[in-house]
Amino acid sequence: MEVFFHIEYVIYIIICCLIRYRIKKHRSTFFFIINIFFFFRFFGSEWMIVNVAYFMIVAFHYFSCIHLNSEKFFSKYWSFFIPVLFLILLTFFPVSWYKHFSFLLPKIPISNPVIFFTGFSYMAFRLTSAAIEIKCGRVNKISFIDFMSFAFFVPTGLIGPINPISNYISSFNNKMYDFSDILGFILRILYGSTKILFLGTIFQKMSFDSFLFDGLPHHYIDLYISGIFFYVYLYINFSGFCDIVIGTSGLIGIKVSENFENPLVARNIKEFWNRWHLTLSHFLRDTLFTHVTLLLTRYFGTKYINHIISFSILLVFLLIGLWHGTKLNYLLFGLAHAFGMITHHYYTLLIKKYISKEKINKYNKSLFIRIISTVITFSYVVFTMILFGNDISKLLNFLIIIR
Repeated sequence: MEVFFHIEYVIYIIICCLIRYRIKKHRSTFFFIINIFFFFRFFGSEWMIVNVAYFMIVAFHYFSCIHLNSEKFFSKYWSFFIPVLFLILLTFFPVSWYKHFSFLLPKIPISNPVIFFTGFSYMAFRLTSAAIEIKCGRVNKISFIDFMSFAFFVPTGLIGPINPISNYISSFNNKMYDFSDILGFILRILYGSTKILFLGTIFQKMSFDSFLFDGLPHHYIDLYISGIFFYVYLYINFSGFCDIVIGTSGLIGIKVSENFENPLVARNIKEFWNRWHLTLSHFLRDTLFTHVTLLLTRYFGTKYINHIISFSILLVFLLIGLWHGTKLNYLLFGLAHAFGMITHHYYTLLIKKYISKEKINKYNKSLFIRIISTVITFSYVVFTMILFGNDISKLLNFLIIIR
């Protein structure tokens, strides 16, 4: 994450702006070269052969998207092989894989394994999203250079957002923004930096490790309070980095999708996921939830559609839990959100079945109901963040220190 505050990142932004503003001939080629160089400078290995292999894998993905796009089963789904491979490596061979199994491989010098392997996940999401858009015809013609520039675009290389390739191509090909927009992009960068460096630091100091594990006994309310601070810290920190990404991408002239919409005021768990990590939510909805639901509906029929939706929800959130890590607490985090979403799904069906539309509209417009539902949702998310922010050993320690 410190990449965004490094002088080399500033140099990268300046070079990209010069390319976008001043160079007309072979602009795409220069943009491609700069992004490849700085991507591996920030996120790659110190061994050139590892970076070349990484590049060749993504290049093969481009070939599979463009040239293996027939209706035959093998060709039809081959373009998803590379993204799935990246996700498998990330999920089942996380950072500990590099540490514990390095004796089986040459000593590959990776300066920051966390950044290297986290980059796998977002690369997998970008490649999968690109494959879907190309197959659906949202992107008609895309050159190898433009595709690779999109895949290795530095600002979104580490933490997203998962920007659609159609969004990238349209903004790259269109006319640059007006100079009046520059101030807005700079303010967005400063806003994100302030959230990370100042506000995030304050809330982090009041979260679990700093607040609860101080050697003193604590009440149950302290666990809830520290959960609130951890939740707000995650939101401030993650959204702050997204502000920097959106702002710096805007300076370059690339439009990047928004990733947050004030999730702290969500009135139910479904609305929370429509406000939290938006690009991940939309990505999993389009790539997994919709396809699984349609597939099972064809097999079992519409009679079981509500149960099929519940199963698809469970599958999505199990994947979200595993994506964050293979530890049990991440799985519990995914299950907790699956339980909340499935409960909300059946609760909505129950209301529609027994309450008239007029009463439902009155119910939705009620300020009292809005406040109560928001508080309940906020508290439930805080509970899930307690699971997310602590492994099983820490969760068991809470039973000792909390009285």
